[in-house]
Amino acid sequence: MAPITNHSICILALGWPVDQAELGRLQHTRVAIQGRLDRSWIGPVCLEIEQRRPDLIMTHGFNAHFVAWTCQRRLRRQLPVVCSYHGPYHPANLRGHLLGMAYERFSDYFLRRHALAVVAVAHHAKARLAQRRVPVENVTVIHNGIESNAPSVSPIEARGEFRAQWGAKPDDFLVGAVGRLAPVKGFRHLIEGFAKAAQRWPRLRLVIAGGGPERPALENSIRRSGVGDRIRLLGTVSGAAATLAAVDLFVVSSLSECHSIALLEAMRAALPIVATDVGGNPETIASEREGLLVPAGNPEALDVAIERLVAAPELCRCLGEAARQRFLHEFTQDVMLNRTAEWLLACAEKGRSLGSQL
Repeated sequence: MAPITNHSICILALGWPVDQAELGRLQHTRVAIQGRLDRSWIGPVCLEIEQRRPDLIMTHGFNAHFVAWTCQRRLRRQLPVVCSYHGPYHPANLRGHLLGMAYERFSDYFLRRHALAVVAVAHHAKARLAQRRVPVENVTVIHNGIESNAPSVSPIEARGEFRAQWGAKPDDFLVGAVGRLAPVKGFRHLIEGFAKAAQRWPRLRLVIAGGGPERPALENSIRRSGVGDRIRLLGTVSGAAATLAAVDLFVVSSLSECHSIALLEAMRAALPIVATDVGGNPETIASEREGLLVPAGNPEALDVAIERLVAAPELCRCLGEAARQRFLHEFTQDVMLNRTAEWLLACAEKGRSLGSQL
C-alpha cells in the first residue's frame, strides 16, 4: 500500500479548549484568530492549500466543511474534499436546536454538492445521508474502531478499587452505563427500568459515568425511584474504559445512536450488553448472539433484559465472549485504519482522474 502522509490545519483562538499533548503529536499548522467571527484565517489556510497542493482535503463537521467551502470560493476552483459523517447533531436546548438545524442544512448541502466522497461510520448513517439526497454511490461505510487492548490495568485490582469507590459489595451485581447526560442517551428510561428490577433483586446496583445538562433531572428521577441508594451518577470519569472491569453488565439506553464507542469498549471488555435497537447498535451486536437488543424509550423492556441476565450467569458469559470475538474481528483500530487507508487511496485516484478531465 502506498504511504499516506497527513498535515492538519488548526484554527484556534486564545482560550479555546484543546488537548495540547495530542496536538503536539500531529503534523500541523496553527492559525491564530481572535474569536469565531474573526475571518483572518482565510488567507493563511488558502496559502497552505496552494503551497501543499494536497491530493485530498478531509473535513468533518460544520466548521471544517465551512472552512473548505470558503477556501474553495476564495481560490475559485474545486478542491478535492472528502468528508467523514458520524450522524446527526443532538442539541441539549432550544438555542442548540436552532443552530443545529442550520449546521445540518449546510452540512447536507456541502456533502451533496462539494464532497468528492464521504465516509460514514454506520450503514444507518449512510441511509440517513441518502434521505438527505447525498448520492449513495459517493458514500462508503467504515465502522469506528478502537485499540484492541484495554488500558493496561489489572482487572482484579481495578474491579476491587472502583467497586469500593462506588459502594458496591463484592457480591453485588453492578450495571454500568457511560455517556453524556443528555436526553438522547435515554438514562431516564434506564433508571426507571433499573428501579423495577432492583425491587426484585436486592444485589443490583447501577452506576452511570458522564457529565452533562440533564444531571439535575436525573438526580430527581433517582430520588423518586425508591432505590436511590443503589444508583450513582459518577460524573466525568477519567479513563472510563478502565472502570469497565468493575461492571457485570453494560447498558446502552440511547434513543438515537450512530456507532457507539462506549458499546465497542464494552465488547472489548467481554461484558454482557443490553442495547437499544436504534441506529448503528444492530450493526454492532446481533440480539441473542452478542447481546440483547430492546426497544428504545422502553423502561419495561430494559427491566426484563436486566433481570434475565442477572438470573443467568452462563448466558452473560457466552454473550460477553461472543461480543469480544466480534469486536476483535470487525471493530479494532487496525481494521478501521486499514479500511480508511484503502478508501483514501481510492479517493485520491478518483480525484486525480476528475482533475485531469477539468
